[in-house]
Amino acid sequence: MKGRDIQIHAVQQPESATIPVSQAQRNQWVRLHERNMFAVKSALLRGDTSVTLFNCKRLSSRSWNFFALANQEIDELQIEAYPLVPRPVRDPDPNGDLTSDARKDIESRIWYGLKFKFVKVLAKGGQGYVSLWDIGFDDGSTRKVVIKKALGPSFEPEKEVEFHLRYNHAEHTTQVVNLRQEALAIQEEMLKKDPSCRPRFRRGDIWDAERMGCAVFEYAPYRDVWKYMQAIVPGKKEFPNQVLWGIMECYALGLATVSYTPTFETGSTFEQEYRRAQELDKVEDLLDHAETAWYSTHDIHLDLEALNVLMGEDPSHEYQPVFKLHDLGAFSECMRAQWRTTNEAKIWDLRHYPKDHAVTPEQISKEWDDLPIRLPPKDARRQFCGDNFEKGTKCAGRFGTWTNVFLIARVMESMITRQIMRYPFRPAPHKKADGSEGPQTYGWTLQEQQYAWVDPELRDLICMCLYENPGDRPSPLAILRAINKWKDSGHHDPTELVEWWKDVRGPRPVAHHEPKAPNANFNATQQGVIDQMGVLALYSVGQPRPRNQPPAVIQPAQPAVGWRAPNQLQLQGPVQRTQGGANPRQVPPTRPQQPERPANPHVPAKVATTRNKNKRPVNIQVQSKKRPSAAIESGEAMDIEREEAAYRFSVDPGNFAVPIVPSAQVQNNAQPGGPSGKSIMSIRRATQHPARRIRFEDPLKPSKKFKVHKNLLSPKIQKMVRRPGAKKSEALYALVRGVTSHMPATIQNLMSRVTEVEARLDIGAVPIYAYLK
Repeated sequence: MKGRDIQIHAVQQPESATIPVSQAQRNQWVRLHERNMFAVKSALLRGDTSVTLFNCKRLSSRSWNFFALANQEIDELQIEAYPLVPRPVRDPDPNGDLTSDARKDIESRIWYGLKFKFVKVLAKGGQGYVSLWDIGFDDGSTRKVVIKKALGPSFEPEKEVEFHLRYNHAEHTTQVVNLRQEALAIQEEMLKKDPSCRPRFRRGDIWDAERMGCAVFEYAPYRDVWKYMQAIVPGKKEFPNQVLWGIMECYALGLATVSYTPTFETGSTFEQEYRRAQELDKVEDLLDHAETAWYSTHDIHLDLEALNVLMGEDPSHEYQPVFKLHDLGAFSECMRAQWRTTNEAKIWDLRHYPKDHAVTPEQISKEWDDLPIRLPPKDARRQFCGDNFEKGTKCAGRFGTWTNVFLIARVMESMITRQIMRYPFRPAPHKKADGSEGPQTYGWTLQEQQYAWVDPELRDLICMCLYENPGDRPSPLAILRAINKWKDSGHHDPTELVEWWKDVRGPRPVAHHEPKAPNANFNATQQGVIDQMGVLALYSVGQPRPRNQPPAVIQPAQPAVGWRAPNQLQLQGPVQRTQGGANPRQVPPTRPQQPERPANPHVPAKVATTRNKNKRPVNIQVQSKKRPSAAIESGEAMDIEREEAAYRFSVDPGNFAVPIVPSAQVQNNAQPGGPSGKSIMSIRRATQHPARRIRFEDPLKPSKKFKVHKNLLSPKIQKMVRRPGAKKSEALYALVRGVTSHMPATIQNLMSRVTEVEARLDIGAVPIYAYLK
């Protein structure tokens, strides 16, 4: 049966002209022609075979041309779905007229503090077009914005931004960009830093978006949900449940901020309160408080569909893009305000819907056909207004926050089923996961076996959001409560979210990564590079310090009577041997305290003081700074990036070696505690960097350099590498003691740093110079 063949039941009503009332009162009534048009359009969507019209027995052929379903079979199932193959992108400006208009009216002009650079036309509508721009400011910074520009006098910029400004600073609605205000703020910051920079400010006309017939919005880099669904259908068949729950949470937060943010103080949003409650682990308390103490403005947006849900970035969303509600203009109303002043004509006018797949039961319910018309304003408000469903209609005309819940759930359902719209659009009983049966729902498709891969709790939640009667649908707070309950169950896994969205956002690191302990075949430096620990590699990989215990403080040693060169064992500190033949464990050495002595006019103050205890910034290339030379000439150069030896030896050849490698790496030819044999064994490093050299300058002797062996130990042959002879080492220490005896503080600082680095190596930490570049 085609739509134009639908049976019409005519009901006779008196003409409005024959009723003795004023013209102002007649204007508050719905017109019979509009009422019949709504009735036929809704009946075709529902797939009805008959419709009730007032004072009309048949429709003319011209009237049928206004109905898209007039020539379709209305009683057969038809599904409109996302295409399996991406369709070619159509150029919204094939002739270049819109580009010319944008360049002529905006880009070609000079603006005060702003420089507009046209990028491209994004879309074209009936009232205007949308274009992408790069905006440059006086400080050299830039940002991308989207400008919606009028093509005719019917476009009202203030109406386009009115509801967006109601949710200012919200994360889940697109924000209006005030370019003039941003330009002035940047200039003020520049003047604070440099009062003489005013001549560098760009001169020109003052930007006024409203006067230019424009609305400026933030740019969402990942397009809208419609285009995203068209792009992913060929490659990815099913969303992971982790991703679906994350999207649903975004939608619920968007609904909540639309409902409650207009009642908050300026600058505060529902999302901010919710994030704060999450940090304090008091989400349930916040939701309980909101249900009893907060009130909703019941803002409705009847054009919420996949094309008007954008995907962007927000700092609060670590693992996925943020989904933002957009185009909150022509089809938006604040119902709480309307409930106090509305009349019958305004309520019936809300039955207009821009697209079939963005229709709600409140607009097409069969309940409309049985309602009386020409009601006084007070009776009309009693029938359609308020959030008490015990009086008035059950579905028809009951617009409120629950209307947004239905529309956003339709978008969520389409992302799972890939179905945009089904004809006829009818509800069916809700068969819950626990076996019980709920009210009539438009989400009955999710109950089919082919969608069993979706979590049953999520399917039930979406079906409840798609209930036919608004009073049965959950509120945004109830949706957030269900999502928070799922998170508390332990199923939330950020790793899966990051993996799915990397095609859109690119690879992202997952926070809260737990580093692994070094393996037996790697030292701490190598394992840190392998695990990509970053800043974590700079700290010990051993047992962590308990949270409630203060860190251990190393007490400084008492100053010595006279300075003497400490031997290697003194630099390493005392050695403790464990039971069972385990490797010796070293106690971190104490730092020597500076002895008091008369000030030397030849030594700068920086050299005579202790080293700075402040930590260097991590992951930043360390640059060597030139220290005061104190009239010291050239001497031997010492390489501080050579390979660390497996055994450290003292200056005295008779001392024993102290192993610093795990027992698995110590072979039989090098026993712990055995004689040194005047040889060293090096360890393969995980990273190789050019050597840095520190030069001691000697004013009394000519320059002479000693070669330092750089040969690495082969893991296959385990040969020993010769080190410099004892005479060279003794000569070096004699040089230090003899020539620089007037600088004991400097030498002690250097020895303290060497001792500290060696102590960090002994406890399994990573030396900071392993990250020098």
